[in-house]
Amino acid sequence: MGLAIEAVRSKAMSKRKATMTIDMPRTTLSDNLSGRIPEARTRPGPATIL
Repeated sequence: MGLAIEAVRSKAMSKRKATMTIDMPRTTLSDNLSGRIPEARTRPGPATIL
């Protein structure tokens, strides 16, 4: 997924072509590009004790 995001940001590939290449919904890629979904996802909730 990271390669598709970089390809779209560098204008090497269109959003549609990138989503077809990696078989991802267009809205998911758009959300990642706009920042709605952070690239480095964190786990919800408090930190684990162990």
